[in-house]
Amino acid sequence: MKKVATVTFHRSDNFGSVLQAYALGEKLAKMGYDQFIVDYRKPEVADMYRILKKPTNKFLLITDVYNLLYYRKLKKRQKRFEKFRNDFFRSSNVYNTKEELLQSPPMADVYICGSDQIWNTSILDFDDTYLLNFVNSGRKISYAASGIKKTHADEAIEQVAKAISSFDGVTVRETYTAKRLGIDDSNVVLDPVLLLTGNDWDKVCSDIKVDKKYMLCYFAGNVSFEFEQFTKEYAEKNGLERILLMPEWRNIKRSGKKSYDAGPCEFLSLIKNADIVCTDSFHGTAFSILFNKPFIVGQHNPFSDERIGTILSFLNLSDMEIDPVHPNLSERLYSIDYDIVNYTLENERKRCTDILQNMIEGDVAF
Repeated sequence: MKKVATVTFHRSDNFGSVLQAYALGEKLAKMGYDQFIVDYRKPEVADMYRILKKPTNKFLLITDVYNLLYYRKLKKRQKRFEKFRNDFFRSSNVYNTKEELLQSPPMADVYICGSDQIWNTSILDFDDTYLLNFVNSGRKISYAASGIKKTHADEAIEQVAKAISSFDGVTVRETYTAKRLGIDDSNVVLDPVLLLTGNDWDKVCSDIKVDKKYMLCYFAGNVSFEFEQFTKEYAEKNGLERILLMPEWRNIKRSGKKSYDAGPCEFLSLIKNADIVCTDSFHGTAFSILFNKPFIVGQHNPFSDERIGTILSFLNLSDMEIDPVHPNLSERLYSIDYDIVNYTLENERKRCTDILQNMIEGDVAF
């Protein structure tokens, strides 16, 4: 049994980050590998997810005031993330600095750069650990690596390209990332969460229930006024409670019930049991598809558009990405033929699983 180590953003208190980390590990285990996550705990990441931060600017001051009002619920959310990691992750020894990792790396036959934005050189989370700089022996591969943006300078692209030139296999999540790195489109693969089925994810859902029919709004950015207005009017017209799943101060003026304490399992349940999902998040979109929900996507930035656009285009669901709102949107919401979507997704799931296995085993040159 080969030992496979994954490096990814598993310590982020972010739904997508944690769930994609779990998904890749679960998929590797299903494939028969002895898998674990390299437990790299970059101090800057821990600081980023503190509920209360040192108010060095006006934005952080406003955030702290808002978070104080809901501190107990936000603390519960934080504990739920930690419980999820404890319950579902197999991890190495803890590494608090990249120097510790370089001096005594965990032993494995294969090392994988996991998915999420691990190659986004402009964010605080990034360092060259996520380019496997600590690996001395064993195969080096990437699965659905992401993070290359249109705003990245050529120097940043060159840093990533140089590092992955020594990899034994490279796959990425978006067509744009492939283009910038000079990788063939055939090496664009599914995000790890899509390697598991809706039935697989049912086992991870919490048992929380919402008594009323509801619309789940999961906005990771600032969606347009038109999109926001549409969601409100649609919920009112159809007698749906509006639940907002994003515990940040920018939600304070948004109408509806605000969920502050949801962890990863609650996030899954709220999507699974919603009557409709409105989102601008990649993973909000991915799980809507996995649970076969009516959904619409509002755009908020070019990078999000690229991530979401790749999967929607592949599944012939591009019509569900709207902004500004189209007049006939209500009809389109319930026009998704999930029999076709599920069939297409299952075929792609098999293709990506074969690619992952071939990279691990060294059966195919990349």
